[in-house]
Amino acid sequence: GGADHLRKAIGIHFLSSVDCHCGFVGWRSRNRAKRANVGISMTMHRLMRPECQNGLNGDKMTALAGGVVAGCSPGILLLVGCYAARMQSVDLSVIIPAYNEERRLNPTLDETLAFLAARGLSHEVLVVDDGSTDGTIELVRRHPAYGDVLHLIPLPANRGKGAAVRSGVLASRGERVLFTDADLSTPLAELSKLEAALSAGAEIAIASRAKRGARLEKRQPFYRVFMGKTFNKMVQLVATPGIVDTQCGFKLFRGDLARRLFTIARIDGFGFDVEILFLARRLGRRIDEIPVVWINHPYTTVHPVRDSFLTFLDLLRIRVYRYEL
Repeated sequence: GGADHLRKAIGIHFLSSVDCHCGFVGWRSRNRAKRANVGISMTMHRLMRPECQNGLNGDKMTALAGGVVAGCSPGILLLVGCYAARMQSVDLSVIIPAYNEERRLNPTLDETLAFLAARGLSHEVLVVDDGSTDGTIELVRRHPAYGDVLHLIPLPANRGKGAAVRSGVLASRGERVLFTDADLSTPLAELSKLEAALSAGAEIAIASRAKRGARLEKRQPFYRVFMGKTFNKMVQLVATPGIVDTQCGFKLFRGDLARRLFTIARIDGFGFDVEILFLARRLGRRIDEIPVVWINHPYTTVHPVRDSFLTFLDLLRIRVYRYEL
């Protein structure tokens, strides 16, 4: 009956993936219900998988999912999400946030999936579309690996890189969770360096372009370098002293810690990297900064002035927010 369908949807049958077709992933409010983000993201992602439906069509399942969200407290949603995340785990989850990435996403997916397959370890790739207006979503759906190890989480509107990464992390099942930029500015071969750091006791390993030993094969324009260094000075003063590159888009987490941190996190924009590292420090977690090879790609959806200003505002918010640790 309906109860059996719901029970299966909540946490038993979710071995393959399909889109999360609703806006609840990004649902937020200004009170404690904000913590429901993790339960909503995980639960809705599982609910919309085809083997969960057992004869129910997508519209009915979406309505059913809405009932789950409306009828459960944040605590119940969190329990549901955590229970689901512990089942059928994989060795590595790779999160790729994407906003209007039709031009370069396909080779990124091919390279990422080939790299992961060659390792011989279980994995999943979660592309989180942040309200793209081009053909990014259709590109992912057409990929041969879609529905197998490649999954798509489309957000209903553009909310920012932080919101996209958060949605992907909270839907992940990996013992370790990596998020990487869609342009693969940090080559996937650098992952082994971050994995070695986790094996040596770190709980978060972050790629660094500024740490001694890093190799920049193609540099950013001078004005972006200047703006990045200026921002980092502010970050070190008010949030994460000692970390010389918070913004490199290649970070590896122990899976359980990643999901905990992104449950607490609030920043939707580019300042989310600082927020996550700030929260990890508050929790006393070990963060290792690893020098990597990095290659600048000229095409970007980042606006240097507007997004720099918004990231500065994010930095102020991090200091003002009262986080529930």
